[in-house]
Amino acid sequence: MSTSTPDTTPDDAAWAINLFTAALTLTAFICLDSWLIDTTGTRLALLAAAVTVVAERTVDPRPALGCAVLAFALGNGFLQNHTGNLVWSASIDYPFTLALFGGAALGLSLGQARLAWRRHRLMHPFRMLLDDVPVPGADRPSRGRREYTPTGRRDPGGRA
Repeated sequence: MSTSTPDTTPDDAAWAINLFTAALTLTAFICLDSWLIDTTGTRLALLAAAVTVVAERTVDPRPALGCAVLAFALGNGFLQNHTGNLVWSASIDYPFTLALFGGAALGLSLGQARLAWRRHRLMHPFRMLLDDVPVPGADRPSRGRREYTPTGRRDPGGRA
């Protein structure tokens, strides 16, 4: 009988928080999108671009794919049909689905590239190598300098 504790890492909560934040962002974006733009194709393209941005910022496939599925349901129901009905229209929904999941994949790739670039900028391999090289004579005191102990008396060995 094992008495193990459940594995709860900060990553478990982070993706759920990212998904919730993405859902709120997409809902607000859809409201603005339906209010400001008249054509259906432009609305859906902007929604796919929003999914790309969310996926790029989260850099986690779970919120990115959850966001894409949510965007499909909201986009199909409210941006395309205006009544909340989910209806499959092949001429619109195939390109919309491909744009959403392609945008999620593109956003994840861009996010990974952004993180790799950030890690590359922070890495200084030559400085690290030079910091490890000992300087000749750094462990000996200089001849011209007097070394004193904390009491103020001269150390007969020449060392502090």
